[in-house]
Amino acid sequence: MSQFYAFVAVGELNSDHDPVRILRSAHNLDDLLEHKTYDPAQTAFWARAKVGPSTGETEIFNQRTGKPEPVAVCGMSH
Repeated sequence: MSQFYAFVAVGELNSDHDPVRILRSAHNLDDLLEHKTYDPAQTAFWARAKVGPSTGETEIFNQRTGKPEPVAVCGMSH
């Protein structure tokens, strides 16, 4: 079961990177989807084994560039 949710860049999720960079996280899915932006200076890295499968894709906006980026919505565990 997911303990929190995160936006992960689609390219990152489809890569072999470990750890995976998460762009923004929230305690529940509604909170994550409520704010579709992220600050590039506030990202984190998470072990690939702790990243659940994508539950869907959306676009979020990079606060530095203002441009949209495709992301996967993933359940995460500690």
